[in-house]
Amino acid sequence: MKKNNEILTYSKYLQLEKLLDSQHLKSVEVGKPSAHELFFIIIHQTYELWFKQILAELERVIVFIEKMDLKLQGLAEILNGFERINAIQQLLNQQIAVLETLSPVDFMSFRDLLTPASGHQSYQYRLIEIKLGLYRNKLIEQEEFFSQFEKSQQFLLLETTQSTSLFAAIESWLKHYSKQANEYLISHKKDVENKLAEQQRKLNAQTKNHVNDIQLEQLKAMEMSFIQIFNAAAYEQELQQGTRQLQYDSFISALFLYSNQYDVHLSNAYKVLKSIIELDELMAKWRYHHALMVQRMIGSKLGTGGTSGYTYLRGTVEKSRVFSEFTNLSSYLLSDIYLDY
Repeated sequence: MKKNNEILTYSKYLQLEKLLDSQHLKSVEVGKPSAHELFFIIIHQTYELWFKQILAELERVIVFIEKMDLKLQGLAEILNGFERINAIQQLLNQQIAVLETLSPVDFMSFRDLLTPASGHQSYQYRLIEIKLGLYRNKLIEQEEFFSQFEKSQQFLLLETTQSTSLFAAIESWLKHYSKQANEYLISHKKDVENKLAEQQRKLNAQTKNHVNDIQLEQLKAMEMSFIQIFNAAAYEQELQQGTRQLQYDSFISALFLYSNQYDVHLSNAYKVLKSIIELDELMAKWRYHHALMVQRMIGSKLGTGGTSGYTYLRGTVEKSRVFSEFTNLSSYLLSDIYLDY
């Protein structure tokens, strides 16, 4: 076999010639060069490179989570993966400030040349959403954006829906704690009932001048929310209605870990939930800031891909959150110090 004696250089290793020749300006093609289009392309190519890395990290993390049980083997790899994903997401959030150095006037100098291309068509970002678990309850080919992708990309999107998502992997892993969680739930139920009863007695002992409808409604809402989690059948009904996503055993296990985060035997498992909550929040921040940036750039105009622009993006902020049920676990914690009415 002939040996390759060519010396490896920095440029060859990174394929810089190919990389740096990947910015082709539409404004130059039409004879009206824009000084800002190169910047716009590089920003979005950078996003796509980081999306590729996030996908690689998600794949790695999911593999380890699927193998993990109460012994928490692979935990270091999982936490390292989440740390990297979240650090990248923080960088992507900060990159919006860089993009905002492009003024609306600058953007308008070449925006019309982009139609009908749109960031809405980033198949890697869709793959991230699928791997997180966003489309677990619906067929992605029925989504309005699906037809905008090339056939090879459609195939990849569909293929990815058949693989294990982060949501599914976490949901399955949490069930390892079901026995401990159910024992915890019994004591937690008694504690909650005692605290709510004491709160009710405190309100009843006060005069009407000191108790308003908001306070009474708040107490009633707290009671109802706890009734729902202490009643598996009621929880299952919410699950069927789509107001909840986590299976009951997994939800109770998550609450168990969340409530016992300082227990020496459980703190490491809690770190997994903490990392996921941080990831979900960072992505929500990115969507929100991206929507505001779009509003600043194009106002109420339609997006180049045919969406409603800012209105569409603003609507995706909450709808695209995959792990908000973990964030909302704090709803089921009660302090020993009651609200001062």
